[in-house]
Amino acid sequence: MLTMKVILYSLFATLIWLPLLSGQENLEIEGVLRIGNDSGNDPTLGIIRFNETTSDFEGWNGYAWISLTRKMQTGTISDIDGNSYSTKIIAGREWMINNLRTTKYQNGVSIPDATSNSFWTNATAGVWCWYENLNINDDIYGKLYNWLAVSDNQGLCPTGWRIPSEDEWTDLTDYLGGVLVSGGKMKKTNNVLSSLWESPNTGASNESGFSGLPGGYRNPAGTFLDRRNVGFWWSSSQSVSNIDNAQSRFLSYNQTSIGVTTNLKKFGFSVRCIKQPAN
Repeated sequence: MLTMKVILYSLFATLIWLPLLSGQENLEIEGVLRIGNDSGNDPTLGIIRFNETTSDFEGWNGYAWISLTRKMQTGTISDIDGNSYSTKIIAGREWMINNLRTTKYQNGVSIPDATSNSFWTNATAGVWCWYENLNINDDIYGKLYNWLAVSDNQGLCPTGWRIPSEDEWTDLTDYLGGVLVSGGKMKKTNNVLSSLWESPNTGASNESGFSGLPGGYRNPAGTFLDRRNVGFWWSSSQSVSNIDNAQSRFLSYNQTSIGVTTNLKKFGFSVRCIKQPAN
């Protein structure tokens, strides 16, 4: 009984403080504190629910459902090159919150760096590049990969991790309120020291902790485009209607939504990895 009281007190205290940290002046709760699986369109202010989909307690702060038990769960993971990535549990899954930077597959086989346009265009296997072939972009934006690197059976992500499928991307954006609003919640915010997104960076709050950045992309002809304006991320899912295409997501500097699109596999996009579920 004492343990349950401590848990409930911690959840209650978190719900009180979260809106204050986000700029809301006060949160008042009247009546009985209820815990349930509320899925209504107009929740009672201050209600705590248990989300069966994510196995997570959430509280309604008057604007959105806020995670109470997973919000601060973070970690780190390293790839075969020794690059370190921060991770965060979002929607019940552990995501990298930095773009992938590896130059090797899981088994140590090197992935070619396609610096020339002709090498990029004619590649028949996985390749990578830095935006504009400048390694100064690596620390911030990571590398761009064609989809042949994403789909290679040697494994692009660190051991125990994988490229998210179309369904797993959808699970993430559904958790954040759907495609129309989740983009803002996934974009890293600008501040006085860092303006990586082009203005106005519409709706950016990074509420999810995804920390999406505008790394731009490389088109099939080898041209680099739209750094600071958009960020694209591959899914592991091939297009169901055209075997030359694969599915992806993108964030834009002037939208709160997240784009859902299919593109030729010869495009170069950023990559995020998610932890594979335990067997």
